[in-house]
Amino acid sequence: MVKCAECGFIAARNLYTRQIEEVEKEYRDTGASPTKPFPDGIEMMSINGIRNVYGLPICFARAFPMEEEIVTSASSKDNGIITVINRERQCPYFVKWQQGFTPKEHREMLDRQLMLDYQTK
Repeated sequence: MVKCAECGFIAARNLYTRQIEEVEKEYRDTGASPTKPFPDGIEMMSINGIRNVYGLPICFARAFPMEEEIVTSASSKDNGIITVINRERQCPYFVKWQQGFTPKEHREMLDRQLMLDYQTK
């Protein structure tokens, strides 16, 4: 059994650049998105001029509908993120997270390993 929090395919959309990015260790441990101040003149929903950098986490491999699971798991005590990403699962796409590598780079590492295994056979 594996956990999404330990997988290289857990990702989130950066709400500023709209890119899908690797989520940081703190996000994996706490479920709390990094924050950054909004520049003046931008009218978006924020609390005291601060807004989350990431949206909800997603599975880059699309193995599980994490966004839906998070919404249904959310409670007054928990935003649902930490509960969902630490759930034990049977996942055929799991690849151990290596800090600093994007989900796309994790996919490329997995593809390279599969190709090497195939060539060895």
